[in-house]
Amino acid sequence: MTITKDRRERIAEIADRYGVLLIEDDVFGPLKDDKPAPIAETASHCTVYITSLSKTVALDLRVGFLKAPEALTSALHQSVNLSVWMTPPTSLEVARQMIDDGIASQPTNQQQRIAVGRQVLALEALGETFAGPAPDGFHLWVPLPEGWRADVFTAECRREGAVLSEARGFAMNATDALEAIRICLSHEASEERLQEGLDMVGCLLHQKPISSPLSM
Repeated sequence: MTITKDRRERIAEIADRYGVLLIEDDVFGPLKDDKPAPIAETASHCTVYITSLSKTVALDLRVGFLKAPEALTSALHQSVNLSVWMTPPTSLEVARQMIDDGIASQPTNQQQRIAVGRQVLALEALGETFAGPAPDGFHLWVPLPEGWRADVFTAECRREGAVLSEARGFAMNATDALEAIRICLSHEASEERLQEGLDMVGCLLHQKPISSPLSM
């Protein structure tokens, strides 16, 4: 689901009203050209904004960036020291030069083209009912047809050789999660193998739901 500008402003308004701290994970943000401005731009006083180069520029360039309210910078700095101590200076210098020289945009543009191509593969394999209008990005949320349980569906896919994630793994409360799955389109290097996996998932989506042994 795309979070529109109006929706982001509404989230910022609610967070401000109730004193909620937002953590905005935007590591895949550079892949989308026409995305709305980050929530952090509207509510900088209550938002920790996080992005990275490893997802959109180069996998081995483990350099991330964080922008936070001034009141939190000391605590966050201490947390970084306790976890990773510091970013390797060589990686940071490479990142700086790539950004300053404009070179960083080249691999990002390539990633964008790959993402668009893989979304097309997903759309063709799953159909608009399940793939939906998702022109970019490397992940896909698929609501399951009535009767399917996400755990049963993912188990059946795994038996056929495709590893998926259940939506409940990303929910605050697992019991509130929809019966849906998450498909990662970037993990498989071979587009041929990705196509095979998507075709299998698409075929299973159109089959009669399989009952769980525990529900019988």
